[in-house]
Amino acid sequence: MNQNNMAENVSPLPSQVEDVIQQCKKVLEQHYQQRLTDVFLYGSSARQELTPNSDLDLLVVLPAPFDYGQELRTIVDLLYPLQLEASHWISAKPAEAQKFRAGANQLYRNIHKEGRRL
Repeated sequence: MNQNNMAENVSPLPSQVEDVIQQCKKVLEQHYQQRLTDVFLYGSSARQELTPNSDLDLLVVLPAPFDYGQELRTIVDLLYPLQLEASHWISAKPAEAQKFRAGANQLYRNIHKEGRRL
């Protein structure tokens, strides 16, 4: 099956899941404001292959420099209230904008291919 046929046969994400994703983006935009370079959905939800056990994988792209551990804690704290109401686990992590754009690792390269910019 080619990519075009696959895309045509994939159903969209449930509206409840899409709402959670958009709420995550809004919370991140409100906190980071101009520092937020991009937010990407990746993994099974971006490929529209969501299952009951799937995570909602988010990559939060920020300009360098930043402390990875501190930003990860901040993101988890920001999204925690949404997690309490979500039907899927929200898994979000920060990424340096320059490294992400350069495809510095396999995850970033996969997100470039399969991810969905929010």
